[in-house]
Amino acid sequence: MSGRSALVTGCGSPDGIGFAAARLLGLRGARVAICSSTERIHERVDELRADGIDAAGVEADLADPEAARRVPRSAAPAARPRSPS
Repeated sequence: MSGRSALVTGCGSPDGIGFAAARLLGLRGARVAICSSTERIHERVDELRADGIDAAGVEADLADPEAARRVPRSAAPAARPRSPS
């Protein structure tokens, strides 16, 4: 998955399938953007980064059509390759 990016929704719970999928994708080398309807998404991002995963979070209620349309645009920066430091 190196060089690939993934957008995974439903990642607010540390024990949920969305977060597990994001972690697995990240451990396999993908950059991940994760989404949740609450600010706890930032805690999940911190957990992924602690595992060495390139991760970004987006807080959005996907039941709101406008918010759902914004998620891919908000997540796009996470999908871009990082320049070496």
